[in-house]
Amino acid sequence: MTNDELCIQYLPLIKRIAKRTWIPDPDMTQDDLEQTLALTLLTCKFNYTGKNGASLGTYTHTILKNRIRDLLRKAPTYESSSEE
Repeated sequence: MTNDELCIQYLPLIKRIAKRTWIPDPDMTQDDLEQTLALTLLTCKFNYTGKNGASLGTYTHTILKNRIRDLLRKAPTYESSSEE
């Protein structure tokens, strides 16, 4: 499967994940998130070996979820101001 075919096949999943995910980073737009996930998808293709019995789809889904978690962990945190 070529990179273009892979992106076309998984583009609906990437868009759905990006639409459902809110990253608390003002510099991260939905387009940025989609692009980050697309690059992660291509990385999955190159790293996938199939040795553990998981399909490419299962492997990709797991890696994309982990990438979202990484982005959430790295997002800037803001302290709420409380008036005393």
